[in-house]
Amino acid sequence: ELKVLATALVHCFRLFVRGCHYNTDAFALLWQQYNLAFDAWKNADRQRLIAELVGFWQQAEQLKHSILGSRPGTDAQLEVVQDIERRQQKLEQDLRRLGGEDAVRALHSQQSLSVSSDRKDHGEHSFCVREVGQTAPAAQEDAKDGFEEEVQGTVEKMVLAHELAVNDSFKLERHKLKEGSLEQHVTECVHRAFWDSLKQQLESNPPNYTQALSLLEEVKHALLQLIPPLQSVIQQEVNEVLDVDLICQQAAHGILDIGGYADFIVSILLRLCAPSRDGDVQSILSYKDDVVKLFKNMFRVLEQMKLDLANFQLQMLKPHLHATSVEYEREKFQQLLESKHSDLSATRSWLMKAVAEKCGGLQQQVDKKQIMSLALAKLLFWTDEEDYPETWHLDVHRLQNLQFELHCLAALCACVTVAASSPLGQPLKTDKVLLEQLKNDLWCVISGSRHRSKQKQHVVLSY
Repeated sequence: ELKVLATALVHCFRLFVRGCHYNTDAFALLWQQYNLAFDAWKNADRQRLIAELVGFWQQAEQLKHSILGSRPGTDAQLEVVQDIERRQQKLEQDLRRLGGEDAVRALHSQQSLSVSSDRKDHGEHSFCVREVGQTAPAAQEDAKDGFEEEVQGTVEKMVLAHELAVNDSFKLERHKLKEGSLEQHVTECVHRAFWDSLKQQLESNPPNYTQALSLLEEVKHALLQLIPPLQSVIQQEVNEVLDVDLICQQAAHGILDIGGYADFIVSILLRLCAPSRDGDVQSILSYKDDVVKLFKNMFRVLEQMKLDLANFQLQMLKPHLHATSVEYEREKFQQLLESKHSDLSATRSWLMKAVAEKCGGLQQQVDKKQIMSLALAKLLFWTDEEDYPETWHLDVHRLQNLQFELHCLAALCACVTVAASSPLGQPLKTDKVLLEQLKNDLWCVISGSRHRSKQKQHVVLSY
């Protein structure tokens, strides 16, 4: 129905553009019907997303009680339960943003899981879980997934520490969704539904501030996270002004001034942000007349400031990481080995090939430095048919960049040598300016880019 109405609207608009006679009353009626159909579709889509979030939350609740019911509770089980509870909190936050507090209350009232606790004679509690639908093998599989997540967390920490130690330009950036991807489409739909829900609540008569109050509370928490621990005066000021109970009372009596709170929030942000962010922070006040855009830009700036703070803290950690990175990576790598997550088969194969090539199958004493030099040289000519050694997984992209530069440099040397050896290339032997220009032009053609680092240009020009 929505598609049919949209097609009819487009047809009427085309008639209007072409200057044809059209019935304005019919167009107005068609526009009204389209708006009603669009709102109905949007509400249905929002309810579907809420139902999916509720389903995910209930599945997590069933899994949590299933793990708690398999006594005794080990440390691994407790860690899995804590991870499940964190995921549930994230689901509740998403649900609150999408449907407000009513959706969260409906979530807890619609729990299909029946959990009862009976008190034993010696005072302990026993849990009886019904309709769980979770078998013992499935619980073991979940514990295995928890172990895999723990291993993945160890790897991610090691990758972060390694990048900070070797990459001076490393910084955290906002995740960018791939253009036209399903993830981008779903994210945009969810965000659009969320902000449209806020707009409908504020435009209702009387206004409904449920979702707006929730957003103000989130802004307060975000501000407190940005305030340094020693700045107790600013923390106290934020807690006093952004008093949730007081704001709720103002909303209940219809005297809530969101614009006034926006002025206060901006004043705090200007005291916390870097000078380069002053313009972004002050731009928030330009949307005081539109509460939806006001909150959108407020959260955008808060996210930028969180990234700025995180990158600043990482920069402060770099000197310490440079001094301890080797030991830290060695410790984390040892943890991976002890977890039997990897047997280093590719590393052993890489080194044994270097030993075999150096010794030629003869029984002789091996020079470790020569073997290592040969093995490292082989990395520069590695092919995609072989797995990189596990000890080099954190630097695969750097090795591939070195391979690319090596191939480009070899091609450049070959081209310059051939050109200088030909009868027409005699001027290259005496004219250094011409030779430098030739090398620069060849490098741009071979590498496919004119934007190269000064170090790489120096390598080329010194040939």
